[in-house]
Amino acid sequence: MAAGESTRREPERLLCSITQVMFRDPVVAASGNTYEKEAIVSFWKECGQLRDPLHNVVLDTAALITNWDKRREVQEFLDQHPGYIPEGWQTAEMHLPQAESQGEQVWDSGGYWEAVIHAQQGTVQASPGGATMRLLALKVLMYCMILAAAALIFFLRHRGPENDMWRWSA
Repeated sequence: MAAGESTRREPERLLCSITQVMFRDPVVAASGNTYEKEAIVSFWKECGQLRDPLHNVVLDTAALITNWDKRREVQEFLDQHPGYIPEGWQTAEMHLPQAESQGEQVWDSGGYWEAVIHAQQGTVQASPGGATMRLLALKVLMYCMILAAAALIFFLRHRGPENDMWRWSA
């Protein structure tokens, strides 16, 4: 820490409610609350289920989305206090959001995969969620219907007048 900065206190809005340390890789959980990514994943592993630490409610998904607004707030604070290293940080650099950290396979923020915590193994793995599979099945059905309609149009346009089954012959 720089001289005179040792007593600086980070704003409470920039602290993770789990670690009480300034956010370095803030993510939003399904509850809408923001947590430090490593902290929430560790919490879920220890808890053995997807729970929100603030409200103690079970979450239906483990999808985590980077909180870009919170990242900007933290960076703004760091820019306003050059040389200041937040408590618990080794450097004043923020972590870049990554798809993989510490060898764990994590979920994408696009919503196509929901993470499932395997508490007995202590790992995080991605697997397709129920709603995601229904959406995928609906998309496949829609594309099949479009293909069938295109084939019917092609057939109707490329058949000869002798095979016109809708014309009445007298």
